[in-house]
Amino acid sequence: MIRGYWIDGSFSQDPEDDNGTEGKAIVVDSVKICACRDTASPGGPTETFFGSIFGLDYVEQRAVATAHYRHPGLVPLTVLEDDVAPTGQQFVLYNETETVPGNCGLLDFNGGQNSSTETVDWLQNGYDGSFDIDQETGYITSEGSPGLKSVAKKPINYHIKEQDTVTACIYSSVTDQGATAYYTVVGFVAVRLDAITMDKKVEEIVSVTATTKSKYIPDTGETDGMMREFMRLELVR
Repeated sequence: MIRGYWIDGSFSQDPEDDNGTEGKAIVVDSVKICACRDTASPGGPTETFFGSIFGLDYVEQRAVATAHYRHPGLVPLTVLEDDVAPTGQQFVLYNETETVPGNCGLLDFNGGQNSSTETVDWLQNGYDGSFDIDQETGYITSEGSPGLKSVAKKPINYHIKEQDTVTACIYSSVTDQGATAYYTVVGFVAVRLDAITMDKKVEEIVSVTATTKSKYIPDTGETDGMMREFMRLELVR
């Protein structure tokens, strides 16, 4: 098994992965596995059944598969319910000139200090904690801040790329502004990031355009699209 990363449709081995430990690649998100039966393998080449009639007693076989861990499911991004387009349609997920008090925001999933370190980690690796919609109320309230602040530029530059599919939250309303904002989260949406526009001078995010792949509102049971879009593991070759 070889670990590495999937960039521009191809697998690259992690240069530091020569001792079985995670290396220093941009992000180790893929594995390549080779299964073979040849003269060098413990079982040797595969013995034939009918091939011996033609003088072919053994054959060497080799198969290679690459599994890519798609960009993580749940990221700390929430989008206004009214802004989410129907499945298969494109919409403006973020525009820096229209974020008042926020057509999208970054959430503090665990109610901690809402630190930049946590936000970057959740954008890069996904949130692995519990974040469940309350079955009685039909929502969960989460602290957050409007817009895609500067801490998001690094993961979006190096980890989240155009055509990636990520899972964001859907909110119905927001109270207060800035770092004291509270979002009423009512569901989840899987979106494909179609275009990410950056201000190259300051490396800030200007706008993000996305296409809705699937949507789920637990309180009403509303689903739109294929729930398999929320799956993380993808066999790419």
